[in-house]
Amino acid sequence: MNDDAHGRALLSAGEWSAAQAYWSARRPADSTALANLAAAWHGSGRHDLAVLTAQAAIRADERDWAGWGALGNALAGHGEFDAAIAAFAQAVRRAPNHATLLANLAVTCRDAGQPELAIQALDQAIALEPGNAQFLTDRAVALLSAGRLRDGFEAFEQRWQLDDMPAAPFAVPSWRGENPAGLRIGLFEEGGFGDTLQFVRYAPLLAERGARVVLYVRPPLRRLLSQLPGIEHVVSDDATQTQIGPLDRQCSLMSLPAAFGTDLHSVPSASWLHAEPASRSTWADRLDALCDDGLRIGLVWAGQCRAQPHQAAMDRRRSMPLAAMAALAGPGRRLISLQIGPEAAQPPPPGMELVDLTSQIGDFADTAALVANLDVVVAVDTSTAHLAASMGVKVLLLSRYDQCWRWLAGRETSPWYPSLQILRQDRPGDWSGPIARADRALSALRPRLRADRLSVEDALA
Repeated sequence: MNDDAHGRALLSAGEWSAAQAYWSARRPADSTALANLAAAWHGSGRHDLAVLTAQAAIRADERDWAGWGALGNALAGHGEFDAAIAAFAQAVRRAPNHATLLANLAVTCRDAGQPELAIQALDQAIALEPGNAQFLTDRAVALLSAGRLRDGFEAFEQRWQLDDMPAAPFAVPSWRGENPAGLRIGLFEEGGFGDTLQFVRYAPLLAERGARVVLYVRPPLRRLLSQLPGIEHVVSDDATQTQIGPLDRQCSLMSLPAAFGTDLHSVPSASWLHAEPASRSTWADRLDALCDDGLRIGLVWAGQCRAQPHQAAMDRRRSMPLAAMAALAGPGRRLISLQIGPEAAQPPPPGMELVDLTSQIGDFADTAALVANLDVVVAVDTSTAHLAASMGVKVLLLSRYDQCWRWLAGRETSPWYPSLQILRQDRPGDWSGPIARADRALSALRPRLRADRLSVEDALA
């Protein structure tokens, strides 16, 4: 293996520190070496250094596509999507048959809210590399973002061909939409808690079609999801095959929309979830001891921060400091924290009084009981937003500029959650617009009496 091949291998393996050391030692004025060094900085999450290094690569040879491609990746990682699209366009102009450049341009177009342009670019990339599972999966996500749900979910099944996709957990065939009557089908989680809460709505529908449904979930969800109608068994994901029993088929919860042929007009209702009555009453007493009858507003300002660099960057973009929500405080508003994790320790800014009972939350069933006693939830894109909207509680979703595909491009409402309003950033990283719109929306709401909150939950139950 020659030296440059070794450096490229380090990049492919994600050995960012070694790649940085290698490419830093190469020819300092060489555009290829600088572009690869920029890629190493980008891979490690140092997008600021990646931008500077990519710009140096372009200065070394502006005719080289690699510097422009590295700049596009770095700018996208920094949240500068329009500038990234311009850089990728320069790269594609210099290398029109480079499939990965076209795919990177496509993903950035999707993140900028232009899914149809993303689909066009991915069609070109796939024509060059027809069997590329990543390109096919990215195209599926673009279709979903564009609201083309039936085609998108069907194409999304290509994700199972990705190298880093974990295998399905059971040694039985997958259920793909055939008649399920009489089949014992194991449904398993994929992705985060929010993904489970969004797609678990299909489990009772599968039972209605005659399946014997076993739901296989992480422990924090087990108590909440045990209330779902028609489910034979809800088990934790650490259960053994003996505890689960024999299965005829299996299906990821995220594959159920494809199996059901879901489109924009056939999204199932999300009103399966509710709080346990006794737990709801307990949380009502806790809140009543600390709050008067003002508008009760639940707040979530940050998502979890994952370790993988590109996921960590996305987590930073979807989160905000608690201080950014200061404008939501005001007379007649009672702010209640729903924030879990390290970010819950942030002190409220001056003028914001925050009721925090989260130390008493043990699982999602507790969160549901607390949410059932609120009038509205204002949240960034987290599982709590999914939970509240699944219960029919009003949700003002503060969505990052490069929002998740599930919220669909160009919409303020969601077919998945009728009670949810999408407040997307006008500019990457700027929460002032969504917060101002949330403030206006809160001003139009009136608090429900405690009896009204309980009656609504009882009706859903």
